[in-house]
Amino acid sequence: MPVLVLAGTHDRTIPAHSARRMSAQIGEQAELVMVDGAGHMVNTTHPDAVDAALDDLLDRSQAATGG
Repeated sequence: MPVLVLAGTHDRTIPAHSARRMSAQIGEQAELVMVDGAGHMVNTTHPDAVDAALDDLLDRSQAATGG
């Protein structure tokens, strides 16, 4: 099943290097999306980038399940 790892490049709570490591540990089914300039509240400060990443995740999930 596809996985989305989404993080802000300026997140001080969960640093970008942690998101990169998480994505690498999950493997090839993970897509890493780093939102440039975003902090920890990326979903509220950059909603268009988050929505686009979630739309892509839904598309990949449907394709993976044949839906």
